[in-house]
Amino acid sequence: GRNEQSISLGSSSKQCRRRNRRSAAEEDLRLRRSSGLRQRRKAGAAAANRGKAEHEGREAKGRE
Repeated sequence: GRNEQSISLGSSSKQCRRRNRRSAAEEDLRLRRSSGLRQRRKAGAAAANRGKAEHEGREAKGRE
């Protein structure tokens, strides 16, 4: 949601909040335009998390 967005954008989160005060239509249009990029980044993060989880799982099995 918006939290993820401000975390990923960091310094520009203030700008984001200012922009969110505009009309919902404008916000929706902007989100739709940038959603492809955000989804790609999210997919990359998900893949990294999955890899890490699998690795940790394997290590746990090895310990047992």
